[in-house]
Amino acid sequence: MGDSWRLRSAQAFIIWWCAALLVSLTLPAMSEMLPISPLWMANALAYGSVLVHGIRLVPAFALAALIWNIARGDALLGIVVGTAAFVIVMLFVAGFSAWLERHIDQDRARRLLRVPIIALFSALLFTLLGAW
Repeated sequence: MGDSWRLRSAQAFIIWWCAALLVSLTLPAMSEMLPISPLWMANALAYGSVLVHGIRLVPAFALAALIWNIARGDALLGIVVGTAAFVIVMLFVAGFSAWLERHIDQDRARRLLRVPIIALFSALLFTLLGAW
């Protein structure tokens, strides 16, 4: 069991980095001051993976984002805030999904609520913090 989670974590790390590289190479940055794309597929993949596999993958994705921010040369505060915000959203994804499972009986209703609310929470948190 432990080896399968190590493998899954390694895969999560690599997939996040591949998605981040793909977006960085194909979509232009928003500006010199904000060197990110408005579409960040890497985080969406992380959120979906956390929904499917649970919070055990959060450390792998957090490490991937942390190393990405360091490699990109971000300021220390940006690295800490950006990585922390990403971890908070992943934990929200897992917690909110579990809450929906307990309180909403219809599967379709859970699916219809889950994605937009996660997207809004993510956008709100990253916008308020000015991270990424």
